Amino acid sequence: MDFFKIEAGGFVILVNCNNKTFLEHQRREYKKFICDGQPDFTIELSVFDNFMTVEDELIVFHGDLYGDINVSKGIGRFNIHKNHRNLFKFIMQTCFFMLCTQRGALLIHSAGLIHRGKAYLFTGPSNTGKSTIAGISKHCKVMSDEHIVVKKVGEKYMAYGTGIGGDFFNYGNESVKPSNSSAVLDKIFFIHQSKNNKIKPKKASDALKAILEESFINPGYSPEMNEMLLKNLNTARDIVNNVKCYDLFFTKGTDFWEEIDKLEV
Repeated sequence: MDFFKIEAGGFVILVNCNNKTFLEHQRREYKKFICDGQPDFTIELSVFDNFMTVEDELIVFHGDLYGDINVSKGIGRFNIHKNHRNLFKFIMQTCFFMLCTQRGALLIHSAGLIHRGKAYLFTGPSNTGKSTIAGISKHCKVMSDEHIVVKKVGEKYMAYGTGIGGDFFNYGNESVKPSNSSAVLDKIFFIHQSKNNKIKPKKASDALKAILEESFINPGYSPEMNEMLLKNLNTARDIVNNVKCYDLFFTKGTDFWEEIDKLEV
């Protein structure tokens, strides 16, 4: 089997794969995140060619993706059809979610931008404008338009690009692929498309509820997973109590950045 390692937020995932063509495609997609570090998590990826096989005189139909994750051992085993390369992003999202939760970090469904040396997160459900903000904010460095790792380093919270991008990166050119960069997290904005640009401070309790909705994968209700989700809750609570949170109502122009800059005055 061939392999490569992906790093984000200081966490390293080793990917072993039986299909060199499939692996080379993913290596190109995540090339800015390839590393040589010691792995924190391992993915065993088996790529199959056919949607059905004959086993003991039975015709067995395979889905696009199936597998399992052993959280305590830090290993995930997946089978995926060779034509569904996009599902690898879901695998990475799931494994980084598990890894971050175990290590006191948070994987947040958000666009992460670096503006004047500071990181700003723009989070919300799908189709609320994360990729739009990433695309129009030409003056910023975009870490990702879909998933950002947030973890505490010393007394500050840092935001890290992940390589797990959304529409903006999927259809953009090479120059706008996710960047393996990081910065001190300065503010979190919960975004709402509107006819006017407006920013309102968000209560920590409301921010906690909203951020949990954007950093949660439903993994079932085993005792082990419940313990992980409790860690996720505690990490999210610490973040919203220490990072300023706002509701951002914005139009599709870039004028909303003027409102953000006013917060610095």
